[in-house]
Amino acid sequence: MGSFFGSVSNVTIGMPESPTTRRIDDISFFGARAFFKEYEIEAGQPLTISSGIVDPHASCRVTASFIPQPGKDYEAFFQIRGSACVLQTKEIVTTPDGTDLAGIAGLKRAFICSENK
Repeated sequence: MGSFFGSVSNVTIGMPESPTTRRIDDISFFGARAFFKEYEIEAGQPLTISSGIVDPHASCRVTASFIPQPGKDYEAFFQIRGSACVLQTKEIVTTPDGTDLAGIAGLKRAFICSENK
């Protein structure tokens, strides 16, 4: 909710800037201010990322899973494209021109378990 009131701020731990973070101020989501938070994650251990939205008109949740590799930086970015919810999950890579995003080997869709399982 803080995003709707403009009270959120970016949190960085020193990851390289990505194409997404470079344009974060230009991204809006139903009138909300876009922001990012960087986290340190453990390499070599399965990681599941989940994001979604619930509002009076629609709701969705998407998840992805992969095993982060040592020394690599990753980005997950949730967005709605038309009527589809998308969780862009990419590796931040260095190029001669700066940084870019690349696919992640082993990235797969994850499923949310019910409390009964």
